[in-house]
Amino acid sequence: MGYKRPMPHTHSYDIEKYKIENLPLWGYGGFYTIALTTEAAAAEPAIGDLMISAGAGNPSMGEVTDSGICGLLIDAAGDMVTLMWPVPYDCDVKSDIDFAVLWSSDQTTTTDTFTWKVLYKELTLDSTGVDVPSTAISTAIAADTNIGTANAIQRTPWGVLNGGTLTNGNILLLQVELDAVVGASLGSDLVYGYYLAVRYVRRAL
Repeated sequence: MGYKRPMPHTHSYDIEKYKIENLPLWGYGGFYTIALTTEAAAAEPAIGDLMISAGAGNPSMGEVTDSGICGLLIDAAGDMVTLMWPVPYDCDVKSDIDFAVLWSSDQTTTTDTFTWKVLYKELTLDSTGVDVPSTAISTAIAADTNIGTANAIQRTPWGVLNGGTLTNGNILLLQVELDAVVGASLGSDLVYGYYLAVRYVRRAL
């Protein structure tokens, strides 16, 4: 849905009101590796899982079947990663900002539900230190129900961060967590996270 932006000399043109940025969940802020010649210690990934997140639960990258496509493999509720997102200059911070998670499951049980959670921390440039996000968005992401197609990419309902919360030019730390699961057995049932979708209203520049 477009809207008219006035231009000099009485002209105008259509632009999209909303912009969506998709932040990869494997683009986390930290990782570590283990050497192929080193025996994996307890609580570390098996040799071959070379890169894992620095978040709680240390979820690793995993290939979806033999597709060549990888996602963040979630082993347990509470697994999370943290992303760093500079608030774009064209973001209207006076308006709501919406968040949703793109994910999939290899299961086809349509009664299984998956609840993803987003916490945030705003960093002011030249001022605020990096820390663990601990503030919930204004409206949480509702539980998403599994569909009947294995490995189909799903998008959760949108959660909302109320307008007037952020400042343009600051940095937003976004913690994305699979908070709760009903029905599925994580570990044996394969659940992958792909992107955090961020939808915002574009402001006139």
